[in-house]
Order: sequence, then C-alpha cells, then structure tokens
Amino acid sequence: MSGGGKLAAFFGTKILAAISACDVGSPPVRRRLDCQQQQILDQSLVASIPYSALCQCAGGRHRNRCRGPRSGMSNKPIVRIAIILATPADRAGISRRRVNHTTTESTAVPPASWLPMKYPRRGGFAADVAPVDPAAGAELDRQFDSDDQFGEFSSAYLVNDPDPDELTLAARKYQAGEISAVGAAALYCILGRYADNDRQQSTLLVDGLVARHGLVFAVEALLEWADLRFVHVSVPVSELGPDAVIVVANIGGESPAAGYKMPEYVLREQLGRTDEPDAQVVREHMLDRMRGLLATASDEDYAAAREVASSMRTNSTRRLTASYIFPTEEGWSEELIMGMRARWYHWNTQLTVSSNTVQQLERVADSHAMRSWLEDDAMVAAVVDGIGAGLTGLLVDAFDKPNQYGHMRDEATLLRILWALSAIPTDEAFTALVERRHVKSALPAVLHAMQHYPRRALKILAERDIDLLDRHVRANPDIAAELSPTLPEPARRRIAELSTPTPEATDLPPILVAPPWSNRKKALEVAVIGDLVAPEISRIVWLPGELEQIKNTPSDYSYTTWENYKQYVQDVSPRSTHDWNTWVIFLLAPDEIARPFLTDWPGTSLKDPLRVVARYELDALPLMLRFTRAHPGAAAPYLMPYVDIDVARVHATMFATRKNLRKPAMAWLVRHAEDAVALLVPDAVGPAGAQHDHAAAALRALARTTSRETVVDGANRYGPEAGQVVAGIVDLDPLEMLPKRIPKTPVWVDVSSLPLILNENRSAALPTSAVSTILTMCAIGTADAPYAGLDVVTAYCDRSSLAEAAWELFERWWGAGAPSKDNWVILALGWLGDDSTVARLAPLVRRWPGENGAARAQLGLDALAAHGSARALTELDHISRKMKFKSLKNGAAQRVAELADSLGLDREQLADRIVPDLDLTPDGTMNFDYGTRMFTVGFTEALVPYVLDGGGKKTSGLPKPTRNDDVVLAESAKKRFTELKRETKAVAAEQIKRLNRSMVTGRRWTRTEFDDFVLGHPLLIHVARRLLWASFDDSGLPTVVFRVAEDSTLADIDDQTVELPEGRIGLVHPAHIPDTVGAWSDVFADYEILQPFPQLGRAVHDPLPDDVDGSGLSRFTGVTASPSQALRLTYRGWEPVWENPASWGQGLLYQLSDDVSVLLGLEPGMGTGDPYNGYPDQKLVSVELRGGTLNDVDRATVSELIADLAGFAS
Repeated sequence: MSGGGKLAAFFGTKILAAISACDVGSPPVRRRLDCQQQQILDQSLVASIPYSALCQCAGGRHRNRCRGPRSGMSNKPIVRIAIILATPADRAGISRRRVNHTTTESTAVPPASWLPMKYPRRGGFAADVAPVDPAAGAELDRQFDSDDQFGEFSSAYLVNDPDPDELTLAARKYQAGEISAVGAAALYCILGRYADNDRQQSTLLVDGLVARHGLVFAVEALLEWADLRFVHVSVPVSELGPDAVIVVANIGGESPAAGYKMPEYVLREQLGRTDEPDAQVVREHMLDRMRGLLATASDEDYAAAREVASSMRTNSTRRLTASYIFPTEEGWSEELIMGMRARWYHWNTQLTVSSNTVQQLERVADSHAMRSWLEDDAMVAAVVDGIGAGLTGLLVDAFDKPNQYGHMRDEATLLRILWALSAIPTDEAFTALVERRHVKSALPAVLHAMQHYPRRALKILAERDIDLLDRHVRANPDIAAELSPTLPEPARRRIAELSTPTPEATDLPPILVAPPWSNRKKALEVAVIGDLVAPEISRIVWLPGELEQIKNTPSDYSYTTWENYKQYVQDVSPRSTHDWNTWVIFLLAPDEIARPFLTDWPGTSLKDPLRVVARYELDALPLMLRFTRAHPGAAAPYLMPYVDIDVARVHATMFATRKNLRKPAMAWLVRHAEDAVALLVPDAVGPAGAQHDHAAAALRALARTTSRETVVDGANRYGPEAGQVVAGIVDLDPLEMLPKRIPKTPVWVDVSSLPLILNENRSAALPTSAVSTILTMCAIGTADAPYAGLDVVTAYCDRSSLAEAAWELFERWWGAGAPSKDNWVILALGWLGDDSTVARLAPLVRRWPGENGAARAQLGLDALAAHGSARALTELDHISRKMKFKSLKNGAAQRVAELADSLGLDREQLADRIVPDLDLTPDGTMNFDYGTRMFTVGFTEALVPYVLDGGGKKTSGLPKPTRNDDVVLAESAKKRFTELKRETKAVAAEQIKRLNRSMVTGRRWTRTEFDDFVLGHPLLIHVARRLLWASFDDSGLPTVVFRVAEDSTLADIDDQTVELPEGRIGLVHPAHIPDTVGAWSDVFADYEILQPFPQLGRAVHDPLPDDVDGSGLSRFTGVTASPSQALRLTYRGWEPVWENPASWGQGLLYQLSDDVSVLLGLEPGMGTGDPYNGYPDQKLVSVELRGGTLNDVDRATVSELIADLAGFAS
C-alpha cells in the first residue's frame, strides 16, 4: 500500500499532512503518535512535499502559537490541519492545484518555501490555518470586555455619554446582551481603540466572535466594522448641557477678557461611518485571520458567509474588505479593481493578493507605477495561486525588461520570478524558465519544475537541446523510455546513449581507489637539527629601474612642497598626528621632521608605504613589519625589496597559511631565492612547530617553482646533514601533501547524477566514489598549487568527458548561488576542461567584474592560465589588451607575463604559440560528415570559410540535409560550421592586428619560429600568403625578400622558388625596399592578392636632416588632440609614463630600439580627467629623442614615428 493509502486507512478519510501543537507548553501532536503512526506519517510523500516543509509550524519560521498562561485559554493543544486528500464530499474545499502521486502535470505545485500560504485562498495552495478554540469567546471577554483599563478608556462612550449616537447605542446593547453584528463591531471598535495592533489580539477579536456566534456572524461584524471610524461633528454651544465646561487658553499678552467671544459651535468626537479606504480602521491581521478561516471553512458556512457579504458590499471600503477575505469571488474582484478610480495605497497588498486575472494585477500595479509584489515571496505565491498560467507573460516581461526602479532588477527579484514560473504547469512557463536558468541560484527552481512536471520537462528539454536533458534522463529513465519515440531524433539517440549501460572501470589508478586522505599515514620522523643559525642578512635589493620608477612617478602631492603645505599640519608630533598628515609628512617633510615617525608613530597603515621604503630603505623596515602584522594582506608590495630573517618568515607564513597571499609570497621567494633558502633552512630543519611547518612548505614550493637544486644546494651550505633533511622535505611525495582538514563534497553537487567520466579509450566509466575523489582533489588544490593527483586523473580519463562533468559541476555551483567556499569549482574548469570549456568560461570572466564579481573573475583568469592551451592563452592575451576593467586587464597581463617567463619567451613569442588552430587539418581545412555525404571547408585569403562538396562545387555554407542524410550528423555539422565562422572571424581580426603591429615595431622571427608558427599554422598560413616577408641581416636590412605562394612554397619577385633563408625573418615595410616596392605591388596585383592591412601601399615618411638628432622633431609641437586621438597612440605602441616635462599628467614614451626612445610632453597629460567631468584635450608641448639618433633606428620604425607625430591631432 502507498504512503497515502496507509495514511487514509490509519487516520480515516482525511489525511493530516501538517500537525503541530499551538500551545507553548505542549509537545507537538506528532510526537504523541505511537511508533507505527509516526513511521507511516514519515514515509508518506503526500503532494510530493517533504513533511518538514509542511510542518514548519512545529519549530520553523511560521510558528504561530497562541499565548499560553496569559490568555487563560484551554491548555489543550490546538491542531492545525492542511487537508491534502479527502473523500468526495469534502473535495469542494480542496485545492485544484494540489499535487499527489496520481496527479497530472496540469496541476500546479508550489515551492516548499511558499508553504504554508500567508495569503491563502479557497481551493488554493496548502494553508496552515489554526481552527478557532471554543474558549476564544471567554478569552475575548477577559482581555477586552472585562479589562479595567479598556473600560476606563471607553467609558466616555459606553457609560458617560448621556446622548449616545446610534452606533454607540448599538455597542451598549450588545454589551447588555442584545446580539447584533453592528453592535459587536461598534463595541470592539471602541474597546480595541487602545489595544495593541498585533496579530495575537487581532486574531482573538475574530476568533472570539466566531466562538460566540459562528463564522457567518463574524463575517457580518467584520464588514460592519470596515467603514467605522471616529469622526468629529459640529455641535451648537446652545445644545450643550448645563454641566459643559469651556476652557479658554490665553496665548499672548492680552487678558482673557479682552476681545473674547463665546464660540457658536464646538467639535465633538463620535463613532460614525465613512467611506475612506485609506483611513479604514479594521486591523490588517483581522482580515488575514478571516481570510484563512474562510479558505478552510465548510461549504455550508462559506456559502452562508458569502451570501451575507454579498448584500453588504455597499461602498468602496466594504468592497475592498469583502474582496480580500473572499479572494476567489472573481466577479467581486473584477468589479472592484477594474472599476476603481482612486489610488488606495494602504490596500495595495490586499488588492494584489486578491487579483484573479493579469488585467486586475496590472491595474493594481499601474495605480502605483511599479510591481512591488515581486519584492515579497508571500505576495508572489498568492499572485501565482490566484492567477495561475495566465501570469507567464507578465513574469517573462518583468524578468526581461529593465524597470525604472533599480531594485526591481536585483537578484532576489529575478529568482522570485523564476520560482513563480516553476510553479506554473504549462509548456510556456517551463520554456521561459529554462531559457532564463543561467541566473545565479536559479537551478533549484528549474529542478523543482523538472521534478514535478517530468514529462513536460523531458519534451521541452529535448526539443530545445538544452544541456539539462542528460541529468533529467538519468533521474527519470522510465519516463525517458516511455516518451522517447515521440521526441526528435537527436534526443532519441541521446536517450539511447544514456540508457545503454556503461561498464564500470576496473583498472582505476590506485589514487582513485584509495586516496591518501582515506588512510592517512603517520608523518615520518624527520631529523631535527636545532643548532643552526640563519646568517645575519639585512639588506634591500631593487630590480633595475624599480627605485627610479617609484621616485619618478608623481604622488598626490607632487604639485606642492613642504613649505607650502605645512600650514595645514597643526602638530608634527608622531604621537598625535593624523594618519593622512603622516602620509604627507613622509612625502614632503625634511628628514628632521619625517624620520622620527619611523619609530615613534603608532599608526599601522599608510596610503602608499612603498614611497616610504623608497625614501628610507632599511631604516623603514621595522615600520613596514609593524604594518605587515596589522595588515598582512597588503604587505606584498612594500616588503618585496627587503631581505631579512623576519621578512623571510613573514612570507613563509603567508604562503603556508593564506591561500590568497600565496602568489605574492612566492614572488618574494623567487625574487630572493638564494637568500630565502639561507634564511629559512634553520627553521625548516629545526624543532617541530608552526615556524618549522611554514618554512618547510615555502622551501618545498620554491623547489617546484625554481629547481630542486636551488633549495638543496643552498641547504648543503649548512652541512650534508642539513642538506639531507631539506632534500627529504623537498622530495616529499606530492600526493601526501594534504591540508589538515579534507573538505566534504557539497550537497548541491549530487555526484551520482553528474555526467559520466570515461576512461581514456571511452570504454568504461568511473564509479561514483572515484568521481567524488576527483572533486576532493579539486577542492584541496589552489591556483598556484593544484593537487598532484590531478595529473593522474587527466592522464587516465577521457578529456571531453572530464570537461563535460566539470562544466555541469560549474552550472550546479552557479545554480546553487555560487557559494564562495566552493570557489574551487572555477579552478576545476581549468584543471579538467578542454577548449570548449575555455570558450564558455572566457565570456563569463569578462562579464563578472561588472556584476560585483571581481574576485570571481580573477579566479577565472587563474583557471584559464591553469588550462594552458593555446585557446586559453589567447583569451588571456585578449583580455589583457582589450578589457575596460583595469583589475581584470592587469590580472590577465600578469598571468600572460608569468607564463611567458616560465617558458623563457617574450610576450610576442608566447603569442605565436597560442594562436588557436580551431581543430583544422595541417593543410588548413576541416571535414564535415552528413552520413551519406562529406564536405570540406577551406578558407579564402580573407579567412572567410567556404564549402566544397564531393564534386568540387564551391558554396558559402553547408547545404540543407536531404532525407538520405543522417539528421543528427547534419545538425551537428551545421552547428560546428557556425561556430567555426565565428571563431575564425575573431582569431583573424586579432592576428591581423598583431601582424600589423609586428611590421610597425620591426618584430623578427627565427627561421624555426617562422616555419613552425607561421608557415606551419593551418590558419595563419592564409594570412601569411597575403603579406610580403624578408630575411634581415644584423644591421636590419632585408637580404632575401619573398612571398608565400599558394602551395606554401616561397617565391621571389621573379616568381622563382627560394628556400627559407637563414637569419631573422620579418614583415617588410616599404621603407625597407624603396627601389622594388612598385614591382612587388605589381606582383600582388597580378595574383589579385588583397592585403589584410596597408603594407606595400603604406606611405613612407623620411626624416628631415634636423630630425636625425631630434632637434627638428619640435616642428610637430603646438597641436592639440582630442582625448581619443591621443589615446590612439597607445594602440600603436606608445606607453603612458609618469614622466612629463610639460605638466603633471603622464607623458607618452615610444621605444624605437633597445637604446633609443622618444618622450612626448603633453599638457595636461594622459591620465587626467574623470568620467564625470570629462577628459581634457592634450596639447603636444615637446618631443624629446633619447639614447641616440634616428640613424640608430630601423628605417621602418622612423617612418612610423614621423607618421604618428604628423597625425597626432588628425
């Protein structure tokens, strides 16, 4: 018997799905069930809603308990009931949207977080409405009728008024026992005037009336109360009684008798009726309580109450009240909302949650110019409950279109919309949901809809080829098998693949069977050498030009001097000076004032400590160490040049204990490698403790980054025993290098449903335990120290299946809200992904800084760097050149430089090696399979793809498949061809710019580099054929000029084949070949070769005689360029520098050769202005040639220099 059937049999025809005790002193009713009852209840999955979600009132956030000892009510537990299944006689009050095991997918299932409903409606989502306690009437009497304080406050009406109004008279009659709804309303309106407007007392007012007179009477009384209000009426003084007293207040200097006149009328307060909805006095909690009682009332009571309410809807206030407590009366809400003319601000919530159509909802929203209901979960739940499927279009519109109110587009609002879509059981809603699933934290909403509407989900996911299909098929194999024949061919094949059992791999590497953390070995005893003493090293070591750059870079106060500024510093005592003034003192003040601050100033931070280091060097070290202890995260820049035992220990500790500081710590270790070893070896071989552990970790990492010999040889200087101990530290099995605590796999991962990870030949799949091990490896790794076991994983596993699993892991992490503690998921994309992963990740990295995700974007850069493929490095290079976010741009540039340094390459050499080949064959083509037909894709000289069929016919794209073709293969081919066109366009644009820059700067390739990375590249070869090349001698003159022919051979000007010449090879500038540039132009014209950028047709600018020594270059000064014109030079190799003879901003420097450069003096200089006030025009004030003459520079470079100067303001 099913869980629901057991409950029906055990508890009767009605199944209690949410039971709890309302009395504070009583345990939940559920705990009073015997063991068998509890077991049956726990095993029942009524409405596919977890028991804990329905029983939140037993201890969750919807714990609405009645006040116990104060109330004097019965101590019996009050049982809350949400009826899920019922006998046919009871079904009229049961939700048409409720779900059980036999329901169809046209029945809405609300998210568990919506339940119980705050704004329930009859037949709607599950509510948690406590039944009225029979003792509520007595409690009402105790708290209101018999309360002495309320009696005193209300005596003016109920006792002392000799001439009561009609309503007050009705109240007195009810108090005397003459029962009427208007009397009850008037009495409790008067008594409740001074009561707390809280939920407990408001609920008691309703429950007390229900307990005394029944639900119908309580509804009538509530509607009578709706338009009651204390009002003021004018009463003639002549009608006042003889005991009336008029008090005159004298404000001013005159006596009361002077000019005093008896008033003709006075204002008297009385209870009256007024149709002013925004001044209505019925308490909100009373309305909520009555709405809940009516939602769960019997059919008989509901019908009677409705009949009474229908006749009482005589004004706006009563109609508002009636529509809120009877939300399913669609005619009432239509008449009220669509006919309303005033803006009833205080009724906005009630109107919204009582809407039954989209038109009504929009009418309410329009009256307040915003959809505020999207900001509240309970209101969203009520709107979906009331309107249902018709709401889809409005939700999609609210999600997609920006709102004039910024907060309406926040992440929480978008998630509420997605959850609302997940509860609507229609194809349109599910389609809209999955199309917007990439919002952070959206995955649970999508999975909710997939779980409760599995057939609909399978159909739509299959039709739209959405990546969630695999997960859904694995979770619902029976439904997939049932519906497979009705799905598109690609989906049928995919279901067949997923349904075909994959054997489990039995030859797993040992680390995937028993990882080191599953049975940790006791650490080996290491010999301790406790008598070693580190050498007394204390010095500062600057890199070439580093100190000069700091000193030449203007500070915030470079425009002034101490003589001018000291007037603003009231006290120059180190003990009392403000931090900011201390900063200025270190910048400007003379030594006799500034130096005492190094030792006596108690502060722990400065804006730019590196300037203090540059000024005082070793004397500033104690102050810098104090800064470091207070703010270790900021220590890297200003400790970098120091070599000292304390500095070494700081960096060892940073590396060993702070993941986010490992990179700067390693930078210091590498920069001072020999000294670092000498200073840390005594700690590493010394007694156990934190200092020993940190030093050992730092030396081990230094050995990996530099070489084993660097560390071991340095240790040997302390003697062979120390060298042997350090060798043991360095040679520790990297698989045994584990953190103290191994992280657990997060719940959101759901390892068993991840895509299968296959072995290298794709013949078997890894078991779930092995997949969990791989995830743990990722979790314990860091960007600079990935866990060594990952090398074993990537060698054993098929990379494409690893990449698929890694991306699915990332999607689930993102869908779960991207928890920061699991940020390792981003790095896993780099360790486990393939080129398709890079293509997906790179756009996200570019986007994240603009979404408050700068730290996440930096991890994305680490992932791209860890991936290390040509595609990944290309993306890094592109980000370093093109991104507007400075931190991301600099971060990418840093990682590119690190990779280039590690390979011993300059940036351009690295760029050669990272040009993507787009999976082309060596001859630069790609084949596409239609099953019965094959097509070959080639490229024009403009790198535009074309298609050749089997007969050699050339077309611009792939043809439509015929009935004989394989539909799946053809669709896959068309998809890949579209990607190829997009990728080719992007790569071609970037490489053409790079080659143009190479010609301008005179970049040269070795013969091997040219052969491997230009002629040997399947895409670049097409560009190379459109350009003119030459080999150059040591003086920079071309020796052999050639072009690359169609068959990839080299041809000279006479079309004779030449061998790849010796010497360095580069692109020819027309300045190199003035005598033959015309002839070469004719050759290119004869072959109809279109060049990708001006080369042979490029203008040549020869220097004037006075230009050679630089003096004549002043002829270009005096012109003014717009900000964009000046900025254009930075794209042509000019670099902004903090050296500017003309002003305080940045000048522009152009490195013409290793020794010769040109500096432009600009006024006011680059880097001035801001986005709010604009950027200023730049006036070219001076042109300074440095380090030699133009005769020492390549002719092509000189030509480009003059072109830049002549076009500065053009």
